[in-house]
Amino acid sequence: MEAEIFKTYIQQRQDSSSTSTLYHKITQIMLNPDHEVLGSFIPVVENGTEVYDRNSGVRYTWDDGKKFVVDDWDGSIKYVPKEWSILVGVSKPLPKFEGIKLNLSAEQTHEKAILLCFFDMDQRPSRNCIRQLIQKASALKEKGVSIIAIQASKVDKDTLNEWVKEQDISLTVGMVQGDEEEIRFAWGVRALPWLILTDKQHVVRAEGFTPAELDVKVSNNSEN
Repeated sequence: MEAEIFKTYIQQRQDSSSTSTLYHKITQIMLNPDHEVLGSFIPVVENGTEVYDRNSGVRYTWDDGKKFVVDDWDGSIKYVPKEWSILVGVSKPLPKFEGIKLNLSAEQTHEKAILLCFFDMDQRPSRNCIRQLIQKASALKEKGVSIIAIQASKVDKDTLNEWVKEQDISLTVGMVQGDEEEIRFAWGVRALPWLILTDKQHVVRAEGFTPAELDVKVSNNSEN
């Protein structure tokens, strides 16, 4: 079976039209094919090809070393290297702090809930968030919550330490040392500052909330 198909596209707003001719030839019909084995619906796209996502309106440059990932938090689509994965999410256990320099003792986290704050010392919203957490630190400690702040943008270690000292920050502070973009992606950090709250078993119970919502999140976490 073979045929030529003629198509005409009319764009009324631009007062223009275009025509195309497609030639189809069917040489074999396979009944009940195993599409997964055949890779029937996997697009074959050459590297460097511009790909357009109709839903978001975003254009991508195709790269065989990348993949599309749907973010469960907001449904957005990320185009990232194939080895990247979002490790943090509600109901998921907290991953290891790989790529993050952090002096953390077992006593600080044993049978305690953890409140993580990813921040950037050079951004005002992050600084405000850190100040609010310091004000709540004593009350949170009484409720069995340990606060850990992580500088999510690369800075010189001495610069960060000096800033922590100048601001009289009593929280446990760490910093990203690996690929900051990859680490933020793995930890599900969509913006800064970014808060993540776990239960005493270190399973994530809330993420992406504001300091104003913290008391409610901690209260709900205690009831679970």
